[in-house]
Amino acid sequence: MLSRLSGEYNRMRRQPYKYPGQLRLVVIAVLLATLIFVPVKAKCERVPSPEEVLIWRVAAADGDAKAQYNIGLMFQDGLGISRDYAEAMKWYLLAARQGLVDAHCAIGKMYLYGHGVPRDYAEAMRRFLLATNSGNMFAQFNVGLMYHKGQGIPKDYVEAMKWYRLSAAQGLADAQLNIGFMYYKGLGVPKDDVEALRWYLLAAAKGKDEAQYNIGQMYHEGHGVSRDYREAIFWYRLAAEQGNAEAQRNIGHMYEYGQGVKQDLSEAASWYKRSCDNGLPYGCERYRRLSATNH
Repeated sequence: MLSRLSGEYNRMRRQPYKYPGQLRLVVIAVLLATLIFVPVKAKCERVPSPEEVLIWRVAAADGDAKAQYNIGLMFQDGLGISRDYAEAMKWYLLAARQGLVDAHCAIGKMYLYGHGVPRDYAEAMRRFLLATNSGNMFAQFNVGLMYHKGQGIPKDYVEAMKWYRLSAAQGLADAQLNIGFMYYKGLGVPKDDVEALRWYLLAAAKGKDEAQYNIGQMYHEGHGVSRDYREAIFWYRLAAEQGNAEAQRNIGHMYEYGQGVKQDLSEAASWYKRSCDNGLPYGCERYRRLSATNH
């Protein structure tokens, strides 16, 4: 079922953006099918069992690169053990020396963010490029990100888009999200709200809360589509339920001023509080103001 829905979604996304309501229905169907049919293990970081860890350690000692990588991932993410970036790097290096592409990509991220090693953009780029030789979509995305942000190299939005497109073509939601942003801002490509929305929809269908929030904003402000408050709040809710503080704030705003919903100051205060609890100062400010009026 999920395959059929995804196929229909891909067919529709290749057409000119003429039927936003119909396209939204397909996005909803893909999201629901994903929630129903994707195993729980694929939805969250799973702590490996002691038996699995033992198998990995034995295999890693015998030189199995994938097992070495898995142990590195355990230490990097703190899965069942204390997070230890230096130990993660040790295991990633062992796997990378055997040519494991995922290990090169992981090492690149360690150098990019200075986890367990001094930050080194040149080494990060070198590792990512090694991984892109095998078509690794995560490495392609990170090369694009480094050009986008100018990390260790001059900013180059055209080059960033080139790498984002390679990654997005393999279905990486982060790349699709960033391509949407580039079109929305006109970075490396002519500004095109309709094209931005198309790419945001691709990422939103994979559950990216930032894409869902951005679509909500476009409907809220009438960018690339006719202003539609009810459609805006639909997309904000999808993002808000994943903890997106900006979406929670905007839902509060819509309840406060009756945009797409009946004005409800108590409900507005509730959403502002959720936004505040997620660290958004504006949400805290609006919650305090409404609370002071007993809402």
